[in-house]
Amino acid sequence: MTPLRNLLAYCGISCVNCPAYVASMDGDALQRDDLAREWSTEAYPLSAEDVYCEGCTARDDLVMVFCLDCAVRRCARAKDYRTCAECEEYPCSCLEPVFARVPETCEKLEALRNTH
Repeated sequence: MTPLRNLLAYCGISCVNCPAYVASMDGDALQRDDLAREWSTEAYPLSAEDVYCEGCTARDDLVMVFCLDCAVRRCARAKDYRTCAECEEYPCSCLEPVFARVPETCEKLEALRNTH
């Protein structure tokens, strides 16, 4: 079973709402294959194995292949934070694209900061 800390990405995105996470945790290889086809591009072809993910904070071999390139994930892991809310540099330029695409992540991180 996946540890609870894996349910929230470093940036505040909820892993339980991610189709790749859901398909991976359900053991649904067909859904992962469908997602790989849907999310693939000519420059970035994906396989069902590439879409396996146990959540952002899981080991590198247990996250989606393109998550390995995520600047937010790399930074938080290097600083050994559970989320960016723990960082004294929060908010930073790494989070700007995430906040623009998924505005509720900012609210989640702010709420976590207020509990520390």
